[in-house]
Amino acid sequence: MELIEHLSFKPTLVEADSNGKKVVEGVFQRADVKNANGRIYKKSLWEKTLSNPEVLKALDERRTLCALDHPASGKTSLADVAAVTTKLWMNENNEICGRAEILGTPKGQILESLLSAG
Repeated sequence: MELIEHLSFKPTLVEADSNGKKVVEGVFQRADVKNANGRIYKKSLWEKTLSNPEVLKALDERRTLCALDHPASGKTSLADVAAVTTKLWMNENNEICGRAEILGTPKGQILESLLSAG
């Protein structure tokens, strides 16, 4: 058996309310560093993206969906959605941080179980 870690996202549960809503925060990506796909996204691109009014609107309208696994096609299938990203920012270490709400979807339940297991 081969175990490969595909995600560098190390989320931390920051909120859980009485309605069962769970929110996580963590590093989603890093600027100027090769990612798991072998790509490097420059800091200037992230600065442009994170200040783009359309991106900010999509975050505000809860249209930025998170898949449990990176889709091979590059397109997120609704069947694979585990969370919705509600906030993105770049910190002083050029890490792109995010805040996401875990959804009650089957993949969201898997994500929640993985978080509970540490």
